[in-house]
Amino acid sequence: MSTQFNFQKTLLLLIVFSIVLVSSFAQAQNKKKRFRRLSDDNVREFIQDTTAITSVQNVQDDAKAVNRYLDRHIDPDARFVTSISYIMPGMPEQEKSLSLSKDDYIEQVKQGAGSVEHYHSEITVDNVDISKDKETASVSTISSETGVMQVPQEDGSMQGVPIEGKSECFQVLKIGKKGYIQMYSANCKTVMEFKPY
Repeated sequence: MSTQFNFQKTLLLLIVFSIVLVSSFAQAQNKKKRFRRLSDDNVREFIQDTTAITSVQNVQDDAKAVNRYLDRHIDPDARFVTSISYIMPGMPEQEKSLSLSKDDYIEQVKQGAGSVEHYHSEITVDNVDISKDKETASVSTISSETGVMQVPQEDGSMQGVPIEGKSECFQVLKIGKKGYIQMYSANCKTVMEFKPY
């Protein structure tokens, strides 16, 4: 397996965390709320709950609970798309686009839990636009994140490299058939900067 492939796989795992970020897990895990209509309040609460569930620590602590939550709250036909620009010292800026299905996304969340150390993120819900029928919502978020990513070296060893990222995401949420709020799509633009080490 090549160093470039390992690096890109690790980067993919980090990108997954750009879609949804950290909050309070215990409170979110106990909520199995069902809704008939979307509102600004329940959409914002859902974003916070989902970011809590998919935090690095919580995925490591209870992967099965995370899997159940995501399976319930992601539409079967969901698509997650991101374009990322990454900046590494001494190299030209590079861009990559990724598209993930529901199953791909859930798998990447599980795999990504161990790829970034000292991970910290903040998310701001910039805008929530509820449809007239109250069954779908368009949500814009801005997130920033920091951490240390293990990057393969030429000699095969791993080196911790500090990273900083900023993502802007446009997500579509919907009410599922059983009344759960579900992610239907996410389209993100991410800039990830690797700091000198």
